Amino acid sequence: MCGIFGVYSANANIDKDVLKEVAVRNSFRGNRGLGILQHSDQVVVNRYASVNENWHEDITDVSDVVLGHTVAPTGTSHIVHPIETERFIFAHNGILLNYKEYPQWGWLDNKLDSAYLLCGIIDSLVDNVADSIVKTAEQFKGQQSCWLYDKNTNELYVWRVMSTLFYGAHNDAIWFSSTNDIKAFQLKNAFNEGIVYKLKREFERFDEVSAFVYENIYDMGRK
Repeated sequence: MCGIFGVYSANANIDKDVLKEVAVRNSFRGNRGLGILQHSDQVVVNRYASVNENWHEDITDVSDVVLGHTVAPTGTSHIVHPIETERFIFAHNGILLNYKEYPQWGWLDNKLDSAYLLCGIIDSLVDNVADSIVKTAEQFKGQQSCWLYDKNTNELYVWRVMSTLFYGAHNDAIWFSSTNDIKAFQLKNAFNEGIVYKLKREFERFDEVSAFVYENIYDMGRK
């Protein structure tokens, strides 16, 4: 299991101590590395060996979005997410059981099953990012708990299948996390499976923008 998390604050009022706690809580799901995206006047991605480093001190006081991923590799590759391309930055928690059925989506050549999901989204893209997510996500069996950041539009999408993902508001910010075991506040809401959500910055909320057919092969709610 890996962990993903994130926060958006319209006023760039992100509590760094709470942010570090959220990362630490997610590190119980994966402690082999930490990847962080932050957006202020530009998008910056940094990678760290551990959540125990002082990475939160690198978060600027004008950042309105911070997204993270804690790593628990499921194969031989220990690459720290997020995965970045010219347009998109992507993080995935889960295992894709049938990714080898789609060799055409292996062009990133980084040995991650997650990369096949991102490549499929890019190759399927026509106009609407959410539609591309749907077309690709429906092809895979296994766990998907993902965030996708569009550098062209600064839009954030999240979705899940089987793997947990919770969200809620705290201190004028909206948070999401693979775990809801946060001391500072409770994430009481769970994203629905098979729904693509988009962050609506002006309303500080996630809205449902599309849905896809999925198979919960384990018939379980969490992993």
